[in-house]
Amino acid sequence: MTKTIPIALFFEHHANHSPTGAYMVRRGNYKFNYYVGYPPELFDLTKDPEEESNLAGDEQFLSVVREMERLLRSIVNPEESDRRAKDDHTACKTGVARSSKKKAFSPKAGSS
Repeated sequence: MTKTIPIALFFEHHANHSPTGAYMVRRGNYKFNYYVGYPPELFDLTKDPEEESNLAGDEQFLSVVREMERLLRSIVNPEESDRRAKDDHTACKTGVARSSKKKAFSPKAGSS
């Protein structure tokens, strides 16, 4: 007998003025949102397609929250990814690359 594992979807977003990156995984009817330094969110998209009822704080869903966070962390380390994105953003603003402290790439004048 073959075991079927539901496909997981992953999304990562970093915005210039956002205090943290946004990470999302979806498996089955559950969607898990993770923001570094903030409480997670869990939604049952079958029962709550408008994402109005965050289930992450409900003890009844603690095992689902843990499972979804394990799934997320098997794909990406959110804290490390968020730090790299912030460092890259700083490098773009200052022109100093994070890894070598050398000048970051900038196009030659007149090229676009």
